[in-house]
Amino acid sequence: MTLEQFPSTSPSNNISTQTKQKPSATIQNKNLIESLLYLKQNNLIQDSKSTLRFESTKEAEDSKKEDVIYAIKEKLSTTKQEITELQKSGYNLHLEGIKLIKIPLKEKIWLATLTKQDLEKIFKTLKEVNTIITPLKKENEEKIAEKERLEKLANQKTKIEATKTTTRDPSSSSTKPQSTTVATTTQEQSNKQLH
Repeated sequence: MTLEQFPSTSPSNNISTQTKQKPSATIQNKNLIESLLYLKQNNLIQDSKSTLRFESTKEAEDSKKEDVIYAIKEKLSTTKQEITELQKSGYNLHLEGIKLIKIPLKEKIWLATLTKQDLEKIFKTLKEVNTIITPLKKENEEKIAEKERLEKLANQKTKIEATKTTTRDPSSSSTKPQSTTVATTTQEQSNKQLH
């Protein structure tokens, strides 16, 4: 047997594999850390369960920035959809739509500063709009439920009436024309007496 067939057990081989695995880089920017804590405290961002390892601090911070931007865009998109649905139902929410136009600009400001205060301004605006549309959503849902209930009742009435007309005896339907015939004959008799 040659030496090449056996794995090397020398300490130098084990050390080289250990040095290849660097510890994961962490976030160093205090403003970004404060912003992330704000989002986690208010349940606006999910805790990351993944065990991604970052090569550099910049890479780790960029990843967290993307998470924050995703949370903002998701909340903004949901709010815009709710406003659109309410506007289709006849509610005037033009001013709330204008408030949401400011969000992308505020998002860019936050990306430049990364401060908690700028992030709070974004979510404060979203919260203000949501406090206005939440009661309207509830009212609209109640209207829709009432409309569906009335339509269901109308459908039931038409089904009941349809079953009544199909179960009627054909001889019973002739009662109406007979009453009109009787009325016309009595009118003819009264006309004859006048002449």
